[in-house]
Amino acid sequence: MRLAHLSLFCGPRVASAMRLLATTLILAAALSSFACNRKDDDKLSDDEVAVADGKRKASPAADTRCTSPSVHEAVKRELFRRAAEVRAANAENYAKIAGYAVLTVDNAAPTAPATASEAIECRGRATLRLPPNLAVAGGRTSLTGTIGYSVGRASGGAPPVVTLVDDQAITIPLATLTQGRRASAPAPAPVPAREPSPAPASSTDPIAPPAPREPPPPRIAPEPPRPVAQPSFDCRRARSRSEIAVCASPSLAALDRTMAAQYQSAASAADRGQAALLRQTRDRFLGFRERCGNDGCIANTYRGRMREIDDIMAGRWQPTR
Repeated sequence: MRLAHLSLFCGPRVASAMRLLATTLILAAALSSFACNRKDDDKLSDDEVAVADGKRKASPAADTRCTSPSVHEAVKRELFRRAAEVRAANAENYAKIAGYAVLTVDNAAPTAPATASEAIECRGRATLRLPPNLAVAGGRTSLTGTIGYSVGRASGGAPPVVTLVDDQAITIPLATLTQGRRASAPAPAPVPAREPSPAPASSTDPIAPPAPREPPPPRIAPEPPRPVAQPSFDCRRARSRSEIAVCASPSLAALDRTMAAQYQSAASAADRGQAALLRQTRDRFLGFRERCGNDGCIANTYRGRMREIDDIMAGRWQPTR
């Protein structure tokens, strides 16, 4: 409307120039707005800048060392080695049995980020399945628990360096490993006549490796026989604390045999009164022996009993008050 009025007062040339100026201003404004909206299109995001500068480490979940099968194999063998340390016996046999056990680690993941040159700390839910004919205390044939382990850098094709940092959930019960089928387990199928029967388990060693078809099963050498004390009674039926102590000590067992022989000789020669005293004081002697807390006390009790038998047969015995 205003341009129309200008054409009336200023003429057609002025009006045309004014229209050209207005069009130019509108075009400049549009170009300015387009440039403002595009000014950040070429700019890197914060994450892209961090990665380009090498300042951002990879996500912990991206490290595959925690889930490597070779690492889990090393963890399994380290669990058996630790269990042998807890048991303080059968280290060689534990190492053999480890080759037949199966370990799975679920949800294994790093607990913190680490570079390829650093050791990484891992944690996961482990399940250890034992070979046939082996169980831990309570009859369990598999163990489950959360474990932690550190995986170091391996070089030159060497196996990974694994260190357990939280293993008690597996190694403590694994230290109670024993051989033999659980009492509640079903009986095995009959063995065909053409196959040899399995060798019986060693009576002196509670565990032995499983028996695969190929190669032949590794076995533990039996422990050397220990000296067994032989008192006047059958140690297989020993139940009380003092009986067990006598069966474990050759010197106490010798005192027991001497006293028992003296008692039998006195009982065969005693009159009715002496026989009654021998039986009466025998129960008191056994009570004294059971209250002893060490071998020295038990030995003195035997010597006192032998003097008491002599006094009864010689008529010198007096009841103690």
